[in-house]
Amino acid sequence: MRAVKNVRLRDYDYSSNGFYFVTICTDYRRPYLTGRNKQVVALSIERLPRKIDGVRLDYYSVMPSHVHLILILEECQLKLSEVIRRLKAVTTRQAGSGYGSRTTTSM
Repeated sequence: MRAVKNVRLRDYDYSSNGFYFVTICTDYRRPYLTGRNKQVVALSIERLPRKIDGVRLDYYSVMPSHVHLILILEECQLKLSEVIRRLKAVTTRQAGSGYGSRTTTSM
């Protein structure tokens, strides 16, 4: 298995205000995000700003093996990693297991 490159900035505060581009890949990039699973993930992403104060959604795209998000944090009390952890947890519970094992973030 190929190693995933860590693109996070070493001493950056990922709870600071700003736009964040996030990619979440399924386990081994298997095409889990189709049909009902795609709908569950899309709905969970769209609900994210209502569930977590200080998070806005600029854009998202759900593909069979990964998801792209542009999230805006504005005075959010959570770090970006906690926002993504919660999103992955709720989608895994609602649609079943197998996705969201690797995440990359860049700003």
